[in-house]
Amino acid sequence: MSITVTARGVVKAFDGRPVLRGVDLDVPEGQSTVLVGPSSGGKSVLLKCLLGLMPMEGGSVRFGDTDLASLDKSGLEQLMRGIGVLFQQNALFDSLSVWENVAFTLIHGHGMARRTARQRAADVLVSVGLGPEVADLSPAELSGGMQKRVALGRAIAAEPRFLVLDDPTAGLDPILTGAIVALIRGAIERTGTTALTVTSDMDIARRSFDRLAMLHEGAILWQGATADIDESGNAYLDQLVNQRAEGPIHVHTTA
Repeated sequence: MSITVTARGVVKAFDGRPVLRGVDLDVPEGQSTVLVGPSSGGKSVLLKCLLGLMPMEGGSVRFGDTDLASLDKSGLEQLMRGIGVLFQQNALFDSLSVWENVAFTLIHGHGMARRTARQRAADVLVSVGLGPEVADLSPAELSGGMQKRVALGRAIAAEPRFLVLDDPTAGLDPILTGAIVALIRGAIERTGTTALTVTSDMDIARRSFDRLAMLHEGAILWQGATADIDESGNAYLDQLVNQRAEGPIHVHTTA
């Protein structure tokens, strides 16, 4: 079962420098939302605030009717069991085998028996295009594209209510990018989960998600159906979508 995630007035600063300046974001239940914006604009920071991994200076985050701030440690742990995360650098455990990485939340979060978890991990590996021969390998023995598939498998293994993907195609070639995006779309459609993805690839953002939100200078400047972005009337979004050097977003270059 999926869940609605909402942020209202989220504020975050580092050493007095504001990064998030009152962010309002809606991630509707059962839909896939993509978060875009210029680089170093706070997108990953916002994800960490949404997940309770980073304290906020102000604002609120709600998962359904539950306010994140109202949860104690036990409540937060319970909430996190229903969230799948694919980190930008995969964050696989080098000391664990591939199947143990995929089954990590099943075993340590849901108390699933190892034998059952291994079978579930094998099924998940197949769903992300990997065969049983990789199950007992270490992540270091896999290519970058295969590691990304394992990380995606770990994120979806427990059929989360909320799936968070931080730039899942970063550093991949166009063929692997297409394959990973197809796997992500398939996983979202198969599970019906609510999903929030960060990407810097505007072609992917345009083609692969239900909704789009643009973060710039610490605020959401536009959010709505991806089908509507060409008619948004927002000069910032128009510049980003069309990848223009000139516009209200100042492009910083070095000589």
